[in-house]
Amino acid sequence: MDEWIKAAHYDPHRYGQNQGGYWLFSNSTDEWIPGGPPGVNINPFPGAPGPNPNGPIAQANYGWDTFTFPGYGSPFNVLLGAYPDVQSPWGLLDVAGATSEWTEQVFYGALEGPRFRYLEGSYWGGAPGYGVADTVWSTYGALTPNLAPFDSGFRIASTVPGPTGLVVLASGCVLVVVRRKRE
Repeated sequence: MDEWIKAAHYDPHRYGQNQGGYWLFSNSTDEWIPGGPPGVNINPFPGAPGPNPNGPIAQANYGWDTFTFPGYGSPFNVLLGAYPDVQSPWGLLDVAGATSEWTEQVFYGALEGPRFRYLEGSYWGGAPGYGVADTVWSTYGALTPNLAPFDSGFRIASTVPGPTGLVVLASGCVLVVVRRKRE
């Protein structure tokens, strides 16, 4: 769960060059993330779903369905990157909304030991106008791994070589080239 929180909220330059910190929301801000269909001006007031030409543009896939926004399709059909202006500080798209994501962290019950696996982030069905569960202080919840709910998923990540690894690789290439020239 710590890895997910860092990927979604930590900005290595939050307070200036090399002065890291956490944003409250995963779009590099401490402000509420408006949710709704991509590119649609939404009604930001709780209990008043639907488009509003004077409202903010939706920045996350949550808080809407075919009943609250008729004619805009389904939140299940929104493609990755449909909210391109909203990214985590690391460049991750769609960290807010869409689906809650499984993490590696296990929740232990009082007597029975490992029981649940934590989920983090928000999900498409979050209430319109109320913000999202994608905040640093809020944990979405946990479920048993044998369940496959329709609003949970996972994100596949890989290790990106750091600058040190690239320097070692480049040095190795230079040595090979120099060695071949001598022969």
